[in-house]
Amino acid sequence: MGCGAIPLFFLDKKTAFKTMVNINYFFICKGGLIMRYSFEKWHVFDTLEQLYDLSITKIDRNFSRAKNNERKTYPKKLIELLEKYKKSQNNSDLLANLEEEYQKIKQEFNEAIFRSVYPLRDIYLNNFSVFKDIKIEFCKGINIFIGDNGIGKTQLLKFIYALHESAYEKNGSSKDYECLNQVQFIDSCFRPYSISSLANLNKFTDNSTSNVSSAILSITDNVFYKLESLYDNEGTDISLESILHHKSPSIFFPAKEMLSHSTLLNMSEVYGNDMPFDSTYLRIIELARRWKMKEIPEIAINILPKIEKQIDGTVVVKDDGSFWMQKTNNLLVPFVNESDGLKRFALLWQLLMNGCINQNSVIFWDEPENSINPLNISLCVDILLEIQRHGVQIFVSTHSYTLARYFELLKNNKDSIRYHSLFKDDDGFIKNSYAEEYADIVSNSIENAGQKLYYDVVHKAMEDK
Repeated sequence: MGCGAIPLFFLDKKTAFKTMVNINYFFICKGGLIMRYSFEKWHVFDTLEQLYDLSITKIDRNFSRAKNNERKTYPKKLIELLEKYKKSQNNSDLLANLEEEYQKIKQEFNEAIFRSVYPLRDIYLNNFSVFKDIKIEFCKGINIFIGDNGIGKTQLLKFIYALHESAYEKNGSSKDYECLNQVQFIDSCFRPYSISSLANLNKFTDNSTSNVSSAILSITDNVFYKLESLYDNEGTDISLESILHHKSPSIFFPAKEMLSHSTLLNMSEVYGNDMPFDSTYLRIIELARRWKMKEIPEIAINILPKIEKQIDGTVVVKDDGSFWMQKTNNLLVPFVNESDGLKRFALLWQLLMNGCINQNSVIFWDEPENSINPLNISLCVDILLEIQRHGVQIFVSTHSYTLARYFELLKNNKDSIRYHSLFKDDDGFIKNSYAEEYADIVSNSIENAGQKLYYDVVHKAMEDK
């Protein structure tokens, strides 16, 4: 295996600096031709030593071929690491530190590439909550779940969120609302219930039912998050298997507006796991409190002006953790005095500005239409579609005809949209179907409600005659 490139440390500093195209990547120039390391190759090496040995011994001399090849580049940090490695051959301690740093860079690269190429693929639930045996396949863009009350839409979103977020590597700082192990974290998402209580073995008893409840969230056949509850005479044993940890938090938007109640996060520091409601309420407050970035993130450039026009201002987080709206006339309005509909848009603004919503995020939003005037739902859909165009996978549940139809109306040919319908079969078990177009949805509870309204209006008109 050869590298179609010349290591940066073979060049003088002046030439090296001229080759920097942005803060992330380097192009290496020689004789007027662009020489590049292959992004696809470097991360397969187990150690920095192996990569360094190859870099100085296997240089591709065919410059013209390298110019024509479509190859991605080394990250800037890796170039700098190779330079340090070259200068540290006689310092074993420093070499060990550089090897450790290489492993971190490699992991970050693998995660970023993996997330961009492999979104969440499907979830399988067996004997959990209201689900007897169900598998749901996602699209890479926006997944819209519809169904009657009590059919399990919110529970489903929470299972997907909890399994994915359980593999998030928390940084352990004091700003984390709580430090839990993975199983405890999943349990916290369903308070005041527990995972063992959601393993509804008694509800689905028959001769073939096992004493095992499973929830498997898959990215590929070999990469998945698996939660298993095993019940026997001695009690319930919960286990979790996670393949591939990640560093970008998922975001769950509860149906309830929470930033007006930000002091609950302070209470959680006192009561800990004894807080009587699920941790998604606390988590959204913690994420929104994070500091804003100095510059507007690329993902937010086209979105923030639309939100600022809608809310007539921006969001301010005070030192005590409370949230305020700063209006265009500089008036400061506490969140508690704003309408819930505007606060939903303001929350989006804050999470975009502080980087929580980024190209590696996965977003879960339970009933986005709550408290939003139907005239403004198109803006909500437009924002979610724009976020999706940056590679973000999104899951929403809804009862709103307006919201569901606007996704189809505003999407372009490159957008990925899938409608998922949850319904009960003749035996009372939850089943699912999906469609890429709204008109093709089977067992569409939203459409059924519209038809019922039409028939009721006609029936009433006939009675009045």
